[in-house]
Amino acid sequence: MPLYARIGLLGINSRKVALIFEIGCLILGIASLISTFFFHPIAFGMIFFGSAYWYSVSIRWADKNSAWKK
Repeated sequence: MPLYARIGLLGINSRKVALIFEIGCLILGIASLISTFFFHPIAFGMIFFGSAYWYSVSIRWADKNSAWKK
């Protein structure tokens, strides 16, 4: 497993949990982006979008290489 996928899926044993984390990051990113219009002009939510992308790339690698534990 390459380093980016190993770090991205560190401590995650199933695809279902990884997808929950990815969707959670997307939801937090959207909520943070919306809140910047009302409270603060700096969009710290971009970190969540970057994390969601990292999860999706790591999940895709694990799917292609059958790296999920049974």
